[in-house]
Parts: sequence; structure tokens; C-alpha cells
Amino acid sequence: MSIVRNRLCSQCHGLGRIQCNGNKSINEAKCNLESACNEKQKAREVIYAPEDVHKFGLDSIRAQEEKVREQLFMLSNAQQQQSVIASDAKASLKTCSSCNSTGVTPCEALLVFHIQGKQHGHTITFPCQGDQVMATPPFVLHQCFSSCDVHKDTIPGDVIVVLHEIPHGKFVREGVYFECVKKKKKKVHKFSVRNNLFMKKKINLVDALGTGYKFAIVTPDRRLLRIHCDPICTIEPYSIKCIPNEGVPDPWQPTIRGHLFVQFEVVFPKVIPPQLRSVSCFTLTNIFVYVPF
Repeated sequence: MSIVRNRLCSQCHGLGRIQCNGNKSINEAKCNLESACNEKQKAREVIYAPEDVHKFGLDSIRAQEEKVREQLFMLSNAQQQQSVIASDAKASLKTCSSCNSTGVTPCEALLVFHIQGKQHGHTITFPCQGDQVMATPPFVLHQCFSSCDVHKDTIPGDVIVVLHEIPHGKFVREGVYFECVKKKKKKVHKFSVRNNLFMKKKINLVDALGTGYKFAIVTPDRRLLRIHCDPICTIEPYSIKCIPNEGVPDPWQPTIRGHLFVQFEVVFPKVIPPQLRSVSCFTLTNIFVYVPF
């Protein structure tokens, strides 16, 4: 996900104005050099979600945290520069051309996070990746702050992503808990509701009478499952069959999946065709046979 957030201008340190003492040409060259550095900083930054350390690796998350500490240290230095400029009343100031006197420059960032298996309403937090605003407003130079600590307003806020699950037309993630009993180990394993998938399948009466019904299911992650029912057993109306390890993957352990439950709805014919009436009567007369004890 790509976002655009405000970052402090490295040329004016969030003041909106810069000092112009000494040679004018030297100052202009310095300003142009800093403007070029700002253009390089505007490149899109890739930021990983800290909670998905199992997906992106611990080294990348630690490097990202170290970069956040460096940014907070730069904020402290920027506040110190702001205090020095505010206390120097004789300094001649010039409007910053890099940020157009706003004190901040837009910077694009790419937020990378893992959503597979996570629930509806789950929040993903990116610390210190919001907008940066200095405690001193632009053009207000009479106010001076301590340069020891960073003011609470200078620390950027967090970016919080809230996941919204769109309902699927065929699959749902609702139902009762499923208990799987292993006879050898004699342990009961409970799988979460949110890791199981549930769907309904309509079949006709002929397919339900133990004919070895075959059908295919396209999963939400676009995989094709070929299901073959047992030709010996019949399918009762509203019976539920379990397909193990074909449900939703666990968000923290992607190799572990839930189960897929299929509920069959047997569609009975409203009218029996005339050519099948004699066959049905013959079948019924052969089924009900008197057996003496």
C-alpha cells in the first residue's frame, strides 16, 4: 500500500525560512545542493510491518527500527537548529524554496504487510510513519524550546491499517468449533472458527444415491480441488463433509491451514417422469422383502 506523508524539510528544518548570511552566491549554491538532496529523499521508501517478522525476517525489522531512531535523532537536531535561528535576531532570513515556506515536504512510502489469514477488523500498526510537524509553527521565531529532548509534537504519529473483509459469494468463515480427535495420541485439537471455510453444494437425487459423485471446487486463492465422493456411501440431505487442510492459513504460521467443510443440499424432483415410474415400483418391491426369523 502506497501513502504520501509529510516529512520535515532538511533545508529549513521545519521553519519555512533559512539563514542568508555572508556571500549570496555561496548561500544559493548551498541551497541548491540541499534541494538536490531533498529530491533524493523523495524516493519511495519501503516499510515492513513489525508484526510480520516471521514473513520478512528479523534483520529487516531491526534495520527499520534503527532507521526510525535515526529519524528521531534528526528531529532533535532540527529542533536545536530551530532554537538557534529563533534566538538569533540579527540573522537575515530568506523564504525556503524547497518547501515553499511550509516547513514540510511530501514523501512517498510503500507499506508492506501480510494479510493472508487475518481476521476482519485486524489492525496493522506502522510506528512513527505518520506526518511530521514541528512544535514551532512556520514564521514564529520568537519562541525557543529546549534542545535536549524532542517535543511530543515533533514525534510523527503511527499509521494504522484496519483490514475490512469483503463477503465472498460462496465461502464463509463462520460456524462451530471443530474437534479433531487423534486416537493414537488421544489428544483433542481445536481449530479456530476463523481458520475454517464453509460452503454449500447443491446436488440432485441421482448423485446423492451412492454413485460416486465427482465435482471440483475453486478455492479463494484460485486453486482447483477435485472431490470424489465414496461410491458405497450415500449423501444425506444437509450432511457435512470435511476436506482437511484446505481452509484458511494461519496468519502467524502459514504452513498450518484450517479445514474446508462442504454442506450438501439434495434437490428432490417435484415430478417423477412416466418412464421412471415402473422402474421405481420395481425397485421398491424388491427392497421390501419379508425375511422370516
